[in-house]
Amino acid sequence: MLLVKNLTRRKFDKRFLLKAEKRCLREIGIKNKTEISLVICGKKKIRNINRLYRKKDKITDVLSFGDQKPDFIAAPDGTLRLGEIFICYPVAEKQARQYGYSAKEEMARLLIHGILHLAGYDHEKSAREAKKMFKLQEKIIAKIFKK
Repeated sequence: MLLVKNLTRRKFDKRFLLKAEKRCLREIGIKNKTEISLVICGKKKIRNINRLYRKKDKITDVLSFGDQKPDFIAAPDGTLRLGEIFICYPVAEKQARQYGYSAKEEMARLLIHGILHLAGYDHEKSAREAKKMFKLQEKIIAKIFKK
């Protein structure tokens, strides 16, 4: 289940993001009932979170926070609580224009990127891990958008 909190005045398709989340989880083999919190925010909020938790005083597109791996023991109700993802909507819009995507596609890409981090993928670990993570991310995007 994707719990979405929109801190911006921008509108976006929550049902589409839910479909993207389900597709991503299926592609990476997570079959448990899951819960992911998604916060859509602005530049000031994401910069503050990045500075506070990652000691990086800059605006970024997506941040993920979770300490459970997918093989962690699920809660008594069977729900695997993977963590929280923050997406900066103004940055997502800018990147979409920059790369020639729709904002909808860029939001899906950032959500998938965040979910992959919550599932244990880490592109900052090594070039090999980065290649593996981004290849999987784009494979999932291609399936969602039928590319």
